[in-house]
Amino acid sequence: MKNWITPIKYLYREITVYNLIFTALSINILIYYGPGSLAYIFWMKVIGYAFTTIAYYWSRKRHLYFFHNLQLNRVNLFIISTAIDLVITILLLSTINLFLQ
Repeated sequence: MKNWITPIKYLYREITVYNLIFTALSINILIYYGPGSLAYIFWMKVIGYAFTTIAYYWSRKRHLYFFHNLQLNRVNLFIISTAIDLVITILLLSTINLFLQ
């Protein structure tokens, strides 16, 4: 478990923080268009996360050796980062949606 704590913090700073831009855009779309725009928000988040992950993977391949030395799989790390971003997005959008009603 200790091997997972440092990489999760590192990936949060490196990927998820940049993906919060897409979360802020989705909050604005939800406020402006209402709950009917959740399909657009979902696809915007998927495309945004794919873009950030590809940009990270392309620009920081040497940083991924750090995770390899910890014997952690890159795919699992990206899945964990996706799950963290998904939880943050769901919590924020649910909270905003409660205040809109």
